[in-house]
Amino acid sequence: MRDARDFCFAGGAVLYNGDTAAGFGDKRFTAVRAWGYSNGDERLTYGVRGMNGFEWLESLSQEMKEQVANGAAPERVRLTARDFMLKFDYFRRAPRINRRILNKLDELNLRTVPSFDKVWFDDTIFIELDREDGDSGDGPDPTIRIGILEAANRLPVSVKPDDPLGAAFTIMQISDFSQLPVMQNERAVKGVVSWKSIAASVLLGRDREFVRQCMDPAEIIDIATPLLDAVGV
Repeated sequence: MRDARDFCFAGGAVLYNGDTAAGFGDKRFTAVRAWGYSNGDERLTYGVRGMNGFEWLESLSQEMKEQVANGAAPERVRLTARDFMLKFDYFRRAPRINRRILNKLDELNLRTVPSFDKVWFDDTIFIELDREDGDSGDGPDPTIRIGILEAANRLPVSVKPDDPLGAAFTIMQISDFSQLPVMQNERAVKGVVSWKSIAASVLLGRDREFVRQCMDPAEIIDIATPLLDAVGV
């Protein structure tokens, strides 16, 4: 166990139980999601830890392969990219970290859909058995999902509710957009403004100084939604 001096806690909750621990300074800490840095490794630090992320993947792989051996379709595991990284005690992604996890997934014949390193941190991913090597069974999920789209993996052009309506009008005109998301910040979607919603406000004689006065409700679609379901075909 590393010495306590190796750790520089940057936030989170750290509880001291008054005990001593050899090799960990003169105090034992039980860290509850304590964000920190350990020898340059961007990890969550825990005084007491159970199964680590790589052991967890090995367990999932074994379970899924047993399901296939018993003639059943392996059950996919659903979680967010953030929760996936926390399984490995990492609080953010980085190329070196991603490579380690991707190599382990490949070793265990697993994959994440969409890939955990390509989506927003709080987007949903699925862990599934990758059987493209010709194993018997149902094979990988062939469904084309929203997460495969480039637009689903980058921050959209948007306006804020209190922006002048002219700002939205200009962006839509210059970029040839039919609509824009209205967002208070990158996580808070308040609605959508479109040529249709602006026209409706004009016809109804509403005030239309600000974007919020011409908004329609926004429909939020999970990144794992099948593309054909999303477009209503």
